[in-house]
Amino acid sequence: GNCGSEYEIIGHGNGPIDAFMHAMNALLDMQMTIAEYEEQAIGAGSATEAAAYIRVEGHDGHTMWGVGRDTDTSAAHFTAILSAMNRCGCLDIDIMDQNVEAMRMAIEAEDAARKAAASGSSER
Repeated sequence: GNCGSEYEIIGHGNGPIDAFMHAMNALLDMQMTIAEYEEQAIGAGSATEAAAYIRVEGHDGHTMWGVGRDTDTSAAHFTAILSAMNRCGCLDIDIMDQNVEAMRMAIEAEDAARKAAASGSSER
């Protein structure tokens, strides 16, 4: 397995989930897409968690569901995608909370930088 290995992934898309899928496809040299996803809130108030259920489809039409749960919606989605990829044998990794948190922060930083660049160019 790849336990203890770090990978830097870069993806572009029309949102964090799309960008994450793009990045994972590039890392794994695959063409997987999100076929379906559902989300629900668990709990109440500040303790509310998002549960994400995502069905990933490979280029061969094979699909697999994954689930992720986190107080951060994006992290729940990323974990669900990794869960689905793990279940279909695409990768062999331990999904650790700090890894998901690091991915979420990196994607948010990239997103903020892209928005700042876009707003800067549109004002001219």
